[in-house]
Formats: sequence, C-alpha cells, structure tokens
Amino acid sequence: MRYKRFVLYVLAAVVISGCASSQFGWNGQEQAQDQDVKMNEAFDPLTLDDDDISVEQTESNAEQAARNTGQQTEAEPNRPVPGEPGGESETVQGFRVQLLATSDEIMAREEKRRAVFKFQDAVYLIFEAPMYKIRVGDCVSRKEAESLKKLAVRQGFDDAWIVPSRITQR
Repeated sequence: MRYKRFVLYVLAAVVISGCASSQFGWNGQEQAQDQDVKMNEAFDPLTLDDDDISVEQTESNAEQAARNTGQQTEAEPNRPVPGEPGGESETVQGFRVQLLATSDEIMAREEKRRAVFKFQDAVYLIFEAPMYKIRVGDCVSRKEAESLKKLAVRQGFDDAWIVPSRITQR
C-alpha cells in the first residue's frame, strides 16, 4: 500500500514539473511560444517627449475651508493665524517628544486624539512615508524635552522618545 502511494506521488511530481517546464525556462523567464517573434530592442523610453504632462498640486477641501475660516489644519494644530495678535512665528531647531510611529493611519489618528486630551502642548500628526508619527511639544532645550518625555510616560505613552525637530517658536 505504501509503495503504491509513493509511486502515485512520484508520478504526480513528474507531471507537474513537466507542465511547468513547458512555459518557463530554467532561469524563470517565460519562453516565447512562437519562435518567429522578435523583440524590438531599439526602443529607448528616454526619447519620449512627455514634458507636456503637468500635475497641479491642489488644496483639499478641508485645507481650503480652514484657510477661508482661519482655522488650523491637522498638520498645524493650535497655532495662531498669521496676521492675528500673537500669530507671527518662526521655526527653529529644537526637540519634540515622539509618542508613536506606525504604518496604520487609523491607529495614528486615534492616538493623536488621545494625546490631545492628555497634553497642553501642541500635538502633531506627521506622515513620513511609510510611517505616521505622533509628536508633541515645541521644546527649545533638551532639558525641557526630557521633562515632557517623563510626563508622556506617566500619561501612558511608555515608548515615548525625544527627537530633534524644527519647532515653532513664537
């Protein structure tokens, strides 16, 4: 009985490998079915004239509405609008505390909402492909960032760490 089963497995393997080798060569490339087919290797894609294609960057509806009403978008939380009192700001080298880095956008947005309720500092959702990063604070000194990191750990963000970042200084 075992002998018959073994022979059956061997025959099945021979049939399967015979079918597979009829379409593919040893190096895995597909062989031409008709030997008269020739490939034109003289084509150079760099000679194509595709300069007439232009892609315009447009604002999303949320960004347009925020700009028209003076509200802030998600990438710029709790910042005053330029032109209003206290609205002028500049960016300088500083530190932020990163709470999370994930490739899951939904999880990142949920964690941002949670962080907004736990911190008085600005909370940022930053996308740097392929990761979504939640960062908090605009710390000028490393010492300030260390105290914010300790607060983050006490608030339940155990994996928080300090990252150098361009920060908004008012």
